[in-house]
Amino acid sequence: MYSEIWMDPRLSFKHLNVCTTNITLKSDFRARVWTPDTCIINSRGSSIHRSPSENTFVILYEHGLVWSNFRLNVRAPCKMDLKMFPFDSIVCHLIFESYSFNTEEVRLVWHETPVTMMEKVELPDFDLIGWGTDHERLEYPNGIWDRAQVKFTFARRYGFLPFSILLPNKFNSH
Repeated sequence: MYSEIWMDPRLSFKHLNVCTTNITLKSDFRARVWTPDTCIINSRGSSIHRSPSENTFVILYEHGLVWSNFRLNVRAPCKMDLKMFPFDSIVCHLIFESYSFNTEEVRLVWHETPVTMMEKVELPDFDLIGWGTDHERLEYPNGIWDRAQVKFTFARRYGFLPFSILLPNKFNSH
């Protein structure tokens, strides 16, 4: 899941004195309002999960707070240091920036609990052993941008190696 929260006072409806404090909207609403235009700058591709329809929702709160949430599939590079193979680990970063807006218009700030795991991450040959976040400000020719980064660290399951590589090769050598 990927969530973004931002304030847009133009969308406030508190002055209407309605009986609700928030409204859940269809995913196409997001395309019709201003967004912080966040992108994952180091991704090799991403898509919003569909099963069968787009897995997104937008909640609009009475004061103009917008919460956008969607299931996101991301392909991103990971650094592998094989010096300790098969006892190595892999670090994967997702780097977020606003594509269109510098810090004069958009500030990227991590929530107090920026990463939560909905369920245990299971990969055939790696275990997720940790994650963390970082934030920095970068100066480009056209202004200063916020950069928010999340880092996932995976450790190789070394018991996986004999059964997946060495054992099949033993059978193939005869």
